[in-house]
Amino acid sequence: TNIGYNPTVGGQKRMVETFLFDFDEDIYGKEIKVEIYKRIRSEVKFNNILELKEQIALDVKTAKEYKYED
Repeated sequence: TNIGYNPTVGGQKRMVETFLFDFDEDIYGKEIKVEIYKRIRSEVKFNNILELKEQIALDVKTAKEYKYED
């Protein structure tokens, strides 16, 4: 989940975006519950989209390796 302004692409409005791994259903307009367990990193303005995509790939890897302990 990203909560922020998307500064790399000139975002002006605070947004909340959640990526669901291995999920392929149309849920637009549906209500979902998202629980945040750990912060991976702060928001960063990257020099270009390629750098952003590379960081997102690292963030996905980090998120998938995370083990939640109750």
